[in-house]
Amino acid sequence: MSLPTILLIHGAWHTPLSYTRLTTALESHGYPVTASRLPSLDSVGPGALAADIAHVRSIATSLLASGQKLIVLMHSYGGQVGTSAVAGLGPGILHLVYLCAFMLPKTMSLHDQTTESGLADAFPLAFDMGEDLRVAMRDPKGMLFGEGVEVEGWGEYLGTLMERHNGCVLVEYGDGEAWRSGRVTYVVGTEDRMVTPERQRMMVDTVRKEGVDVNVVEMRIGHCPNWTAVGEVVEVVRGLEVGGSE
Repeated sequence: MSLPTILLIHGAWHTPLSYTRLTTALESHGYPVTASRLPSLDSVGPGALAADIAHVRSIATSLLASGQKLIVLMHSYGGQVGTSAVAGLGPGILHLVYLCAFMLPKTMSLHDQTTESGLADAFPLAFDMGEDLRVAMRDPKGMLFGEGVEVEGWGEYLGTLMERHNGCVLVEYGDGEAWRSGRVTYVVGTEDRMVTPERQRMMVDTVRKEGVDVNVVEMRIGHCPNWTAVGEVVEVVRGLEVGGSE
């Protein structure tokens, strides 16, 4: 009996390299992992979210066609992508795991959710948007990990693993709601300053109001457990009741 494949969808500013600690740990427990660079890292202009969704949907479809079963592990903006990308792909999608991630209805953009949370005015204070609409964080360490938090390997994380992201994704909409499958776990980061725990709980409540059962795991973590809480994330995955595949 083989374990399901982990389809990992990275967040904005991140690359698959940002998840090396996590993917290595998952692989050490026998999980195959697939992680691909989202096109929005290299694009400018509108249509970025749709391109990301199509990219991930193609990967997921190919994996399913080869007989693999998938756990979809989404971080931050990756939740916006994955929620649409794997919608309607059938029972081969065993479970969705949102890591401090955007779990939204298709009628809501990231900007809409930020506005609903009362944080829209803070955006220009926290982020720098260039003339090409590509976005960077003004204080990435503080936003991702918290003030005064010592982060092992921070220079590597910032210097080689993070890039500007296409800001058009903030106002674009998805086309699916994979969470309606009901096989959902949401990991709330109680120390998250990027997507605050209040915002995360709002998203969980929105989905629950649609009649969907969401399993919630709260952790005392910042926004990037892929770097600072790898063991805890692995245990969440290992605890999922998804079975295996022949």
